[in-house]
Amino acid sequence: MQLHWLEARFVRRLNALETHHSDFLARAQTPPSKGVELYELEGWVSDWWQVWCRFCRRIVIESSLGCIGAGGAVFPSVHASEPHVSHIAWKQKAGIAPTMPGTNSILRKEPTWGDVDKLLEIIGAVNPANAPSLLAAFGTVPNIDHLRLIRNAAAHMNAQTLGEVIALQPLYRSTPIQHPLHALMWIEPTSGKTLAQALIQDMRIAARNACS
Repeated sequence: MQLHWLEARFVRRLNALETHHSDFLARAQTPPSKGVELYELEGWVSDWWQVWCRFCRRIVIESSLGCIGAGGAVFPSVHASEPHVSHIAWKQKAGIAPTMPGTNSILRKEPTWGDVDKLLEIIGAVNPANAPSLLAAFGTVPNIDHLRLIRNAAAHMNAQTLGEVIALQPLYRSTPIQHPLHALMWIEPTSGKTLAQALIQDMRIAARNACS
């Protein structure tokens, strides 16, 4: 696969997500009230998280099966098939280095691809030919993990998960929150963008660098 196609598809999805977020900001209360607004925001965050996880999974697999970077560099295949890559990722999730080739076809066994720390470990274990580019691309955008914390806190609402989100406050121009999703409205001080908009931009940068 030519990785610039993968990047282009991912960026189109990010653009659509960002447009919806801008529309939401234009009509929603600040912070979003309980009820329909929070339900809509939670569904949007879940979709955003899935888009990110699918991109992370796809680029590791396509890199492992052989691909062409956006700059024209050819990266040869290092694994036979997608199930072989899935097997390595599954074993890496369990902290077990596979001692022999294997396959996995049960997707729920795979790790959380969008978790940046886990993603870096998987890239190291799978070791595609463009691993240095992937490690550099994903290793320089650690704030993307804030999306995981917010999404998980909203899905598993309790004092501890909310506290993990509140702990991010010093990084943003923030206001007190009563729900994890309210953190999406915090302002990233350098760009002046909302936390959500800033993370979408980080994802664009990561994708561009990973697919180069």
